[in-house]
Amino acid sequence: MEELILSALSGHNIIEFTYDGHVRVCEVHVLGMANSVKQILCYQLSGGSKRGKIPNWRRFDLDSIHDLEVREQTHDGKRPIPSGAHSLWNKVLVVVS
Repeated sequence: MEELILSALSGHNIIEFTYDGHVRVCEVHVLGMANSVKQILCYQLSGGSKRGKIPNWRRFDLDSIHDLEVREQTHDGKRPIPSGAHSLWNKVLVVVS
């Protein structure tokens, strides 16, 4: 799965997956470690969520992602992250360019 995420990061591809019982359609922007858990930071474009509005920024634990697909559809790359609206990483592995 990590290889698919790395491919999506480098190609700016949209990804689709199931997480916590909801299908999510996202731009993946960061692969990193937080509290010893490998996670991705995404801008969720559509799909379901138990928390808050969509579109919005979300973090997802890699171990809880299912049925990941990399779409042919792409995005423009980096988005501005609202100041103070994100949590810290222990280690950033890859960031979208």
